[in-house]
Amino acid sequence: MDIGDRVPNIPCGEAYNVTSTSQGQNPGPMTRSVFKLTRVEARDIFGDDEFIRYGQKLRIEANDYLHRKGLQLSSYKHSAIVCSQTNKQVACMTPCNDYNGVWVIDSVDPNFRFEMQGEIVKSGEPLCIRHVQTCVYLGSCKDCKYKNDFGTENEVHCHNHCTTNKSQNLSLEYEGRLTSDVPTKFLSS
Repeated sequence: MDIGDRVPNIPCGEAYNVTSTSQGQNPGPMTRSVFKLTRVEARDIFGDDEFIRYGQKLRIEANDYLHRKGLQLSSYKHSAIVCSQTNKQVACMTPCNDYNGVWVIDSVDPNFRFEMQGEIVKSGEPLCIRHVQTCVYLGSCKDCKYKNDFGTENEVHCHNHCTTNKSQNLSLEYEGRLTSDVPTKFLSS
């Protein structure tokens, strides 16, 4: 994130841009790239242990040393005045502690998304981060370049980057391997 780059027209009033880098450019952990995952509720249907689980509501908070206010990753519904520079749903860091900052971690494989609910998220495992209020996934792509004080980085936004190929839903349902309530499109990287 870049606290020197504010996002306009956010209902909360104060918001800062979020960017990502390509794998080859990754400078490693630093104050602006370290985040903390915290549960929304101390005790929920998954219990009260310290683990983050698939399907659990959480907040993604910025490093405490980055800003005098506690900042969290939030997203706001796409509208004519609230959108990212590439006209996608905006993702930004805000001090507002509201429902716009609630996220859920989902499995990358849509065939196992339902079965993974409640399982502990393992370090280094690929995952999808879904905005609870709008059900849109957090994403970034190399086609959405963003210039800031740190060079050219990729814009972070909320957008479902799904494949356009057929996912064979009916065949899988016939075999009993999934039901209609499980999303079946793979997210492209």
